[in-house]
Amino acid sequence: MKLAGVISTAVLSLALGVAAPAFAQEQHDQQDEQKAQPAQEQKNAQQEDKNTQQEKKNSQQQDKNTQQEQKSAQQQDKNTQQEQKSAQQQDKNAQQEQRNAQQQDKNNQQEQKNVQQQQRAGGNGSGRIPMTNSRQILDGNTRSVSARPTTAIALPIRWLFVRIR
Repeated sequence: MKLAGVISTAVLSLALGVAAPAFAQEQHDQQDEQKAQPAQEQKNAQQEDKNTQQEKKNSQQQDKNTQQEQKSAQQQDKNTQQEQKSAQQQDKNAQQEQRNAQQQDKNNQQEQKNVQQQQRAGGNGSGRIPMTNSRQILDGNTRSVSARPTTAIALPIRWLFVRIR
């Protein structure tokens, strides 16, 4: 029994001898992990901060790009509107030139008519063209307008009034 007691004591001491350093190693690993865990969390937090900042920068850059695109689109719209206005102004100018040309043609025609009338009047002896005066003549009894108005032509005294039917 003594032998069994010695063997059991030896096995127990060997088991404790092996188990104690292994247990100490586990505690040491756990402490290292606990120390490393905050450092790892800190690194993760820093990485997340960097990612967030980068996302903000990207978002700001996209906003700037969008604003620049909007400005360029507005500028193009303004240019298009200015081109349309200038085209409209050119159309108006062309129409005004046409009106001026038509007016000039009318003036030329009127001038030609005046010249022709002057030439005709020159062949009338004294150069005088008779003037016509039309008016309604009232009937003396009824004070109403006559059914047959007469037209009087102003001629030299030697000519008579002519009644037109």
